[in-house]
Order: sequence, then C-alpha cells, then structure tokens
Amino acid sequence: MAKQFKCSNYGVCPEADKETIFQETDLEEVDGKYVCPKCGQELEMIEKGDGVKGKLIGIIAAAVVVLGGGGAALLLGGKGDKETTTEETTTEEVTSKPPVVAVTSVQLDQTEITMEEGEAIALVAIVLPEDATHPEVSWSSSDPAVVSVNERGELQLLKKGTATITATADGVSATCPVTVKAKTASSTTYNLGWGTYEGPMQSGKPHGMGGEIKVTKAYTIDTKNGASKQVASGDKIVSCKFLNGKLVQGYIHHANGQQESLYIGN
Repeated sequence: MAKQFKCSNYGVCPEADKETIFQETDLEEVDGKYVCPKCGQELEMIEKGDGVKGKLIGIIAAAVVVLGGGGAALLLGGKGDKETTTEETTTEEVTSKPPVVAVTSVQLDQTEITMEEGEAIALVAIVLPEDATHPEVSWSSSDPAVVSVNERGELQLLKKGTATITATADGVSATCPVTVKAKTASSTTYNLGWGTYEGPMQSGKPHGMGGEIKVTKAYTIDTKNGASKQVASGDKIVSCKFLNGKLVQGYIHHANGQQESLYIGN
C-alpha cells in the first residue's frame, strides 16, 4: 500500500490548512525526502490516528513563528489545564482636526470718511462668523501718501486727496473711501468738566471729527462692551470724534508717552 503524506506548515501553506493528502506515487523524492509542492517544506508521513494531533502541533508552531515568541503564550495540557493568553496592545491615537470655518463677511464701522489733513482716526473691522478659523484682518491703503493705515486699522490723514482703505480677512474684504480736506484754522473750546475740548462744534456742543481734549483731572471713560479707559491730568485725546456732545472715538496720548486708541461707539 502506497504511503500517504501531509504538509504540516499550518497557517502558512494553503495545502496544510486544507489537509491535502499526498500519495507517495504522486510525489517526487528529493534527497530521500518528499517535500510539499506548494511551500517546499518536508512532508510528514501520515500514520493512523495522528491527523488531529499533527494539525494542532502545526498550528501552535505557526502561531509562535507569526508572533515572534513575544506576542502570546498558549499553554495546553490535559484535563484541568488553563489557556493563558498575554497580549500586547498598541493604541493608535487618532487626532481629529476641527472643521475649518471660513470667513463670510467683513464689515467696517464706517463706510465713508471725510476729514482734514493732519487728523487721525481708527476703523473697526467686524469679521463674521465669530468662530471663523482665520479672523485676522490685514489693512491696506490705495494711496499711502494721502492716507496711511497700520496693522490695527489706525489711519493717518497726511495730505489733501482721496484714498480707499481695505480690510481683508481670509480672502473676504470691505472698503472705506477716505476724503482728506485741506486743514482749516477755525476751532472752538468747550469745558467737559474733566478736560478742555477744542474743535468743531454744533449747536453749542462738540460735534464732528478732528478735535482735541486736554485732560485736567483723572477720569474714567466707559467704552463699548462695558470696558473702560483711564485718563489723568496731563493726558491728551487727539483726533476726537463727537456726535452731539458725546465722545465716540479718539486716540489717548498719556503723559508718560504711552498711546492707545479709544472707541466708545455711537
């Protein structure tokens, strides 16, 4: 009776996993051995009753090869033996990036400005939506020799002429045309109680742009959104804007040399 062989290369060779039985008459003997025609491993001769045992041993051997001896330990025995598995788990951290929120609108607090040369004013840009990913605003002037603008939107009106100021955030822009008139010498003084105002008037009250306040005593100026600015005797507020006696905008020049913009709102 011809001998029968099998491949024990379980988990690697498909012929071993399929439990293919090779007949001696179908195999070619190489150096006194019969090898698997699929994977090249030496075949085992099948003896009565060793099919299940051989497969189990082959699976264990394949597992040790695949895991490199360090990924798992499998203990097998007789009745009462326990199966013990030790696993090394690698946790891949997945970092989810927040969605990009594009700017949809840029608005300026003023749509047109007409002032005299030598004056200064600040524009306020409102970027929407409020949770835009890139709300940073860049400023530019179409004619910096007439009107210059810095990174905070503060304008200096340098000479008679016209220029357009552009505020851009995330590719979305808003513009404000500026007309600079020749400076006039007329002015009127007004006592504010905490300082002396000199500039344009209307109906006996400060009104318009370009006035100046000389602060005579400490005073707290309430600004927009509940904030406040502190001024003291010797400070000045230049390039003021008044509406019917109410200060709405200007630049504070502190006596110690520090400067800051002032925006109260209408």
